Order: sequence, then C-alpha cells, then structure tokens
Amino acid sequence: MLLFLNSNPDMLGKRIVMGEANAATDLKKIKEMKVSSTYSKPQIISSHSEKNKNVIEQTMNIQEIRVLEVKLHINGEEQNHVLISVGQIGSNWRILNMS
Repeated sequence: MLLFLNSNPDMLGKRIVMGEANAATDLKKIKEMKVSSTYSKPQIISSHSEKNKNVIEQTMNIQEIRVLEVKLHINGEEQNHVLISVGQIGSNWRILNMS
C-alpha cells in the first residue's frame, strides 16, 4: 500500500462514489495503476507477539498475531518505520493492519 501510494500520490484521499458521472473512469484509472517506485527489501527492525485477539480475529481463526516494525527505502530515501500486524491462519500469514 505504501509503495502504491508513493507511486500514485494523487490517489491519497481519493474517494469514488458509484453513480457519479466520472466513477467508471476513475475506477478504470485505478485498475491500470502500477507501482513504479524503486524500493529496497523491507527490513524487519523488531517483532512482538500479541496476546489479545479481538472478536474478528477470533472468528477468522487466527492462531498467532505478530506486530512487525519495518524499515523501507523508496527511491533511495528511508521512509518512516511502518508497523504491520500479521496473523497466522493455518500455514499462511496475512496482513491484518498497517500503519
């Protein structure tokens, strides 16, 4: 998401409402967008296990939750560290939240 928004800064805060005259055109633009920024491999700075699960996470049968602090360079510039919450479902890990 961070790479997508960096490559397409005009999308930040963009709101598309179905039924508006330009909604179909805006959706087509989004589908055609690509990540064009160069970026480094994400570097995990820290990893913490989270014990408490909310109702949604329990319903999703998430077995384990980890919060990762990640460092990333986009177009050669170091970005603010990002916190990513990931959850284990079966043998897969999914991104739950990113800030």
